[in-house]
Amino acid sequence: MKFKNTNYKNVIIDAIFYGFGSYLFFDSLLLGVLVLIPIGLLIYYKKAYQSDLYYKNFSGFIEFLNHINAHLSVGLTFKNSIINFNASKDQSRQLAEIMHALHRIMNVNGTTGSLMKEIETAYPIEEAKIFTNLMGTAITSNVQSAYIVNKTLDILYLKKETYQEVELILFQKKMEQAILCMAPLAIIAFIRTSASEYLEILYTTLQGRGIMTFAFVLLILMKLISDYIVKIKLES
Repeated sequence: MKFKNTNYKNVIIDAIFYGFGSYLFFDSLLLGVLVLIPIGLLIYYKKAYQSDLYYKNFSGFIEFLNHINAHLSVGLTFKNSIINFNASKDQSRQLAEIMHALHRIMNVNGTTGSLMKEIETAYPIEEAKIFTNLMGTAITSNVQSAYIVNKTLDILYLKKETYQEVELILFQKKMEQAILCMAPLAIIAFIRTSASEYLEILYTTLQGRGIMTFAFVLLILMKLISDYIVKIKLES
């Protein structure tokens, strides 16, 4: 599905900013509607508004390791933790799907390599790839695998905690960015509603349209730059 992982919050924000902004700055409802077409094309063809799946897979991988670790801590093997999986309401659908897939592989006498490959497919992140390489070696060598799982969890939790702290720090900046981008639109909308004659010259003269165009371009640049500044990725 093309729209399954679309970040609709960003879509709505950009639709309001570019669509409503075009209407306010150029006094053209048609232009405001036409601006929405490129946004739709970007969603459909370029996946420009796709949600960052890295954090979802990262969190899902931690949940998977927690399940494995719970069974290893009571003396079970890695493969036994798969066999003894029982889905519950507290577990995500992603975990249930990967565990059922691993169980099917074991039912057809799947190799350790097949199990590790399935994990990499379910969690397409670098951390999962490193883990499966280590775990595959540990299983084939009959080495205690609990240490590998515990150490991996420690590292992943530290990374997740760091990300959450940075995200919390940037939350205020993201709010300030949203206010700064939307405030000019709100001001123009207020003036148009209360005293539209003040903006008449900006909509009817060549110089006025040039000023409004220049102002809107600056506003767009400000939004793009601020979006880049406050955007962080867990893998970076």
